[in-house]
Amino acid sequence: MYNDRLAKKSVLPIPKRQLTRRGAAEDKPLWKRILFSSLWGLLANFVSGLILITITCVVAYSSPDPLSLIPALSLLALLPSNFLGGLVAVKRCGDSKIACGITVAAMWGVLSLLGSLCLSSISSSGYELWQGLLLHATSLAFCLLGAVAGGIKRPPSRKKRRFK
Repeated sequence: MYNDRLAKKSVLPIPKRQLTRRGAAEDKPLWKRILFSSLWGLLANFVSGLILITITCVVAYSSPDPLSLIPALSLLALLPSNFLGGLVAVKRCGDSKIACGITVAAMWGVLSLLGSLCLSSISSSGYELWQGLLLHATSLAFCLLGAVAGGIKRPPSRKKRRFK
């Protein structure tokens, strides 16, 4: 009899609804989650690009001939920032990670193409048309590669037994 009373008191009541924070990501429609996570990825792409281009500018201008290093160092700053932008967007998105990666790559492609068209009258990059298109395609590929890398699910790691 004593054990029955103890068993009845130890059972906690089941809550009627799950308490979640207001405006949780699961409550939003899929297109909103994809759009907002892509904007976060674009922001991460922009910030990491600014940081990397600052570092590469310091390296280029500390060399005796900075003009010869600018094309290689700009690629060195552009491609990792695109990878990181795709990775951040996919990690932030709950579902449909490939669609999120394609969205952030398309947003970045449109912004970089518009930026290059607007700035081409100010200064020429020294690239021909096919080289510029190849550069844009490579940056989009790195953005998608970051999205694919963010979408990979890792198996749980097994802990190694250590000697006592």
